[in-house]
Amino acid sequence: MEPGNNKATLTLSDGSSYQLDEDSAAIKSDSSGIYYKDGKAIVDNLSSPVMATIRTPNGGQYHLTLPDGTQVTLNAASSLSYPTRFTGDSRTVALTGEGYFEVAKTRHSRLF
Repeated sequence: MEPGNNKATLTLSDGSSYQLDEDSAAIKSDSSGIYYKDGKAIVDNLSSPVMATIRTPNGGQYHLTLPDGTQVTLNAASSLSYPTRFTGDSRTVALTGEGYFEVAKTRHSRLF
């Protein structure tokens, strides 16, 4: 069986949709926007957090870095919804299908 191709669609909660570049294997989200691994902007200047959903078709796969640094590889016929900014102590996402997560450690700072 051959591996899937880099195919995915990114949809934001405002309804805007972006067909992700097949030549790029990964995107990353941070507090200011969503970018390809090489730094090219897909969505920039996000003034407030929105929900983003990445969907892969049959035979597709895609890699993304969530705003907290967690790495996710999304398998074929799967989707992942996540906020473009995590707030508070919760890091909640919704996965349908298959995804491999390398969860970033939470850094807690305490003053004594």
